[in-house]
Amino acid sequence: MKVGIISGGFDPIHKGHVAYINDAKEHCDILIVGCNTDKWLERKKGRAFMPWEDRAAIVSSMEAVTAVIPFSDDDNSAFDLITQTIHKYSSEEHQFVFMNGGDRTQDNIPEEIKSRQAGYNNVSFQFGVGGEDKQNSSSWILKQWDTPKTERPWGYYRELYDGEGYKVKELVVDPGKSLSDQYHLHRSEHWIVLQGTGHLKQGPTRNMEGREFFLLEGESVFLRTSQTHLLSNPGKIPLRIVEVWAGDYLSEEDIIRLNVDENYGK
Repeated sequence: MKVGIISGGFDPIHKGHVAYINDAKEHCDILIVGCNTDKWLERKKGRAFMPWEDRAAIVSSMEAVTAVIPFSDDDNSAFDLITQTIHKYSSEEHQFVFMNGGDRTQDNIPEEIKSRQAGYNNVSFQFGVGGEDKQNSSSWILKQWDTPKTERPWGYYRELYDGEGYKVKELVVDPGKSLSDQYHLHRSEHWIVLQGTGHLKQGPTRNMEGREFFLLEGESVFLRTSQTHLLSNPGKIPLRIVEVWAGDYLSEEDIIRLNVDENYGK
């Protein structure tokens, strides 16, 4: 009889995990699942979204799962899970297979090395279970939940941080798209280009004449309160900018548009 072993954070569990678990069961008679500890998730991504008890209860309820076994992952591996499973089924002759999802390869699993060192010759290792491509990522899901995108005809923006008197945003402008020619009454803006090339038409101030220029990756520009600006992406890849707003009133409503072209969609 073949005993399958898989492990994961499952935090939060998503359809990629379901495919991984169901596909794993197709390769074995008994399926043992290990949910990583809350402390492992804290080491990996800062904190756990769901406590171990909740994650284990959800995984245990799946028809494909024989049992969920708590294990120590202090060494950042599932070797203790393999050891416990072998001991649990040591009364009968079994073959064991430790199965890995599509994001794991033979080069990045310490479990195989530790098993060989321990003399577990009846444990094999299988890769690509659940498909070679990740259907979802828990980290991506949590990022979208924590900092959701706001779609616009020219691309999207995402609010990263809201502080006292300032706000930090990510701005992504699709190739060939433009924002409206606009200005703000209550805030200044500092832009830093992280990716792509932008074209900026910047209006005059008391101390500066108006100008047009390209913004390249790694460059930055400061926009004063009430200074007009028209940003476009003439390139072939998305233009990604970090914006830092500063002012006494930080709202999307603080925007006066001078003209709206067809790219903006209004």
